[in-house]
Amino acid sequence: MGTECGHAHRATVIEGPYWAGRPDGLPPKPFLHYTEWLAEALRLGKIKIDPAKRIKQPVTLQDSCNYIRNYGLKEITREILSYIVEPGYFVEMSPNKEHNYCCGGGGGFNGMGIFRPQRNRALMVKRDQILATGCKLVIAPCHNCWDAIRDLEEEFKIGIKWSFLKPLVISMMIVPDHLKPAEEE
Repeated sequence: MGTECGHAHRATVIEGPYWAGRPDGLPPKPFLHYTEWLAEALRLGKIKIDPAKRIKQPVTLQDSCNYIRNYGLKEITREILSYIVEPGYFVEMSPNKEHNYCCGGGGGFNGMGIFRPQRNRALMVKRDQILATGCKLVIAPCHNCWDAIRDLEEEFKIGIKWSFLKPLVISMMIVPDHLKPAEEE
């Protein structure tokens, strides 16, 4: 199973098999992206969400280039949102899905401090796209997208918050009593 790192996902699942000489282009073992696992767990009821804890404010989604354009998971993240966001509060960016604008951290641009001024200029497109949604919460399933949106807020101070999917799900899930930690006395 993969993690939030979009570049690691692309390298190990999409490009890696070709680099390793696999003519079919498939990884040597079956692969499940974490968003696919999470959607399945929600769909099958293995994870249940407390309806009272669902997000009840306008929220938008950053579509990761590495999950969406390169792997086709555009509907999986939206399925997860249908469990954690109250109906009517999810606002699509425009454009979205495979046409969404890059977060600004693509290609490892996040970690190259020397190029921060150029990157900040590029982040203006993403800033304006987020502002157009009217949302104050941006969900970024990809770690590079999360970093770029964090940096965007640091630079432009537009008053947004950002989150991965997993912490949101964890904060909303119903934990059965037998799985709760024993209380300390």
